[in-house]
This record gives sequence, C-alpha cells and structure tokens, in this order.
Amino acid sequence: MNIKFKITSLFILLGSILFAQNLENSLLWKIEDPQQEKTSYLFGTMHAGCELELGNQLKETLMNSELLLLEINLNDPGVNQEMASQMFMGKGRNLGNLMSKEDYDLVLNFLHPRLAKQGLDLEFIKKIKPIYLSVMLIPSLFDCDQVTAYDLLLAKFAQQIGIDQAGLETVEDQLRVFESIPLKKQAQMLVGSARDDGKSDQKQMLAMAHAYQERDLNRLSEIANEDKGLFIEYEDEILIKRNKNWIPIIKKQMTEFSIFIGVGAIHLVGEQGLINLLRKEGYEVTAMN
Repeated sequence: MNIKFKITSLFILLGSILFAQNLENSLLWKIEDPQQEKTSYLFGTMHAGCELELGNQLKETLMNSELLLLEINLNDPGVNQEMASQMFMGKGRNLGNLMSKEDYDLVLNFLHPRLAKQGLDLEFIKKIKPIYLSVMLIPSLFDCDQVTAYDLLLAKFAQQIGIDQAGLETVEDQLRVFESIPLKKQAQMLVGSARDDGKSDQKQMLAMAHAYQERDLNRLSEIANEDKGLFIEYEDEILIKRNKNWIPIIKKQMTEFSIFIGVGAIHLVGEQGLINLLRKEGYEVTAMN
C-alpha cells in the first residue's frame, strides 16, 4: 500500500470533540467572495474507503478550478522518503519497550496476521512506532479488495488534466502532530485495539464510512464525538490549530486562483471547522450536493 495513503488515512481515525453545528448534507461546498469574481470549492474527503471513485460532479468541479489544494502535496517527490524516515523508533527501541510482556505478545499476535498481508515481517513490525502501525491496520477494517483515499484520487486526476497542486501544510507539519503524542500513549491505543481484536475500531470506521456515504457531516461529527479515547487531549493539535493555520493559506490562494480544496471531512464541521471559519472571514459558503 502506498505510504502516502497510510499516513493520510490516520486523520479520519483521530476523532474530535467539536462544538455542535448543523450543516446541510453535503460534502462539496462552494466558496464565494463578494469582493471577487473567482469561485472556489471545498470538499470533505474520506481518507480511507472501499473502492472509492470520483463522480462526474467532482471531476467537473476540479476541471473548472485552477489549483488543487490538499492537506499535503501528494505529488511532492520527497513525501514518501520523509514519511518513511519517521516511522521507526530507532535507538534499539521496539514495541516491547512500551508495554508489558503480556500486552506485547497480545499486540504481536494481533498485528502479524493482518500486516503480513502487506508484506511486513514480524521483526520489521516490532520497530515501527505504534501510531503508524495503527494506520497500517486500516485496510483490515474494511471488507473489500480495494481500499483507497479520495485525496489520492483527486491528486491523480488533477495530474491527468494538468492542474497545479499544492499543500496546506508540509509533511513535516503533519508528522509533527504524530510526534506530539508520546510513544507510550500511542502504545496504549494499540493495546486497546488488540484486546478487542479490532472490533471497536472496525465498528467506528464503518459507521463513519456510512455517514460519509450519506453525506451527513453532522452524523460524522457525532460518531467522532462518541470516541472518548486517547486523542481527546490532542484535539487542539490534530484539528483546531491546523484548521486555523490553513485559513490564511486558503485566503491567499483564493485571491490568485479558483481553487479546489480537499481535506478530511471532519475538518469541515463545528465552530472551529473550515466552513464556519471561512464564513467568519466574510465568505459565502454554500452546499452543492
């Protein structure tokens, strides 16, 4: 599986407690500035899903845009190398240093059969940071042959039709979110998944996927809110700060181009979501489907 997909997939799992905000059932939104003629678009992506494909509306909207703006620029040739360089614990550390012997055996028995299907052997698995292992488990949560991400499909189509691409943040920015979470806390999440054989993770992922298919951002937010797990204390780093950091970049790009913004759907909702933040900046943001 493409390493870019593995990394971007994580952010659909990092549920957030956001302020409630009712939104129309739509994943695609039009952004208009009363002071300018250019129209831009905001699309909530699914970072992992079964046999996803771009519909005609998405393709036509992207073809009418001048720039694709994703969370990171997936066409950057250095993306894979930078991501891979951060995956390992290093300094002789492995999973066994982060948990009890009993939990270590449980986690390895949980991980190995699932990740062996991706060509990863046990010695390799032991050296990877727990949070990346959680990402690598995502395909096992779906009952289908082809798990992909809308972000990758958008990047591929934009390349095909010759539209420039850029990122709202660098790979380093995105990985910094991971690094802010201590390894032992990452390990706690992994142990929790192993103890119930991944059933809770799968239930949440499939519920989010269903809400996404229904274009129901409100339900998607509710499901995320039901997760009272490890990442609640990192909400500010995972979502709120990133959303606020993106607004000046989006505003600047919209003064020059008609842009198509693709970010994880959870970034759209709530008081601190992109839709509300853009409206506060004076933009008209309206549902398109």
